[in-house]
Amino acid sequence: MALIEKHGVPTASLISKGFEKAWQQSTRAYGFEVLPTAVTPQTFTNASVSELEAMVDHALDRLIGGITETAGEKYTTAKLVSVAPAETLIVEGGDLLDAFAAMNELFLQNEWGDGLPLIPPTPNAVSEMLKQSRRDAQEVIAVLEPSFGVATVERIAINAVMAGCKPEYLPVLIGAVQAISQPKFMLRDAAVSTGSRSPLLLVNGPIVERLGINSGVCALGPGAPSRANIAIGRALRLMMLNIGGATPGVMDHATQGQPGKLSMVCAENEARSPWQTLGEERGYAQGAGSVTMVGFSGTLNMNTHSKDADDILRCVADSMAHAPSND
Repeated sequence: MALIEKHGVPTASLISKGFEKAWQQSTRAYGFEVLPTAVTPQTFTNASVSELEAMVDHALDRLIGGITETAGEKYTTAKLVSVAPAETLIVEGGDLLDAFAAMNELFLQNEWGDGLPLIPPTPNAVSEMLKQSRRDAQEVIAVLEPSFGVATVERIAINAVMAGCKPEYLPVLIGAVQAISQPKFMLRDAAVSTGSRSPLLLVNGPIVERLGINSGVCALGPGAPSRANIAIGRALRLMMLNIGGATPGVMDHATQGQPGKLSMVCAENEARSPWQTLGEERGYAQGAGSVTMVGFSGTLNMNTHSKDADDILRCVADSMAHAPSND
């Protein structure tokens, strides 16, 4: 609606209760401080005919007023945020451990974290991360929905440090940000849905071995073999929070969520695969590194000890028939 309003066409939006903050953030992202809305007490999904009629009747005058009144007289525009270097924040404590705890508490209060302890993004740590890219620190890599935050190389590096990434992980994260920002991925839907769809990052190419990204046992689990997997996935989620604005309860309305929203990364097991890599399927040269983003709603274990092809396919088919997904 904000885009239509920018072209001089008056608009009015119907919003369900609980989504007001999400709407405000979206309108501000397009440069509007206020736009006309009407709020319904519940969503239209599963509402009865009489409930729908009552909600429309209640909102109709407000919607008509929003369309017919002059936007310039009643609805103001907000100043768009410009791309600028990160500001320095100083947190003090009795010792380093106290300062570390204070920083984490402050970041959580400001909704800059995922609930796990964060590594302090000190200027030195961010600088070391930035050395892994030839790009300018303020180069814009993508604009991330739902709040249309600007993902610069520096902002990606800051979130990577907080997630515990090694500096050499930065190129993968830049590729991941480019991938989730593509319209085909539908990042906004994944970020604000009441469902639980979340990015699954698949990595292939020589960079897998170089960074130690796990493609084997426990690739989607915890532990030392999956250190890179966990840190990279966590950094991507932090960027969705801190740059994209997918704040739980504000923009992210997942009814229950899922653990995969914290981190979900694995490598393609190219050595044991009889097929082309995902990168080659998409036109990249053999041996080139690439990342593939998939929206997923959780995992489902498919298990059989049979070595018979028909039995394996039967197991896959039976499991797919009961996949716990609504996306």
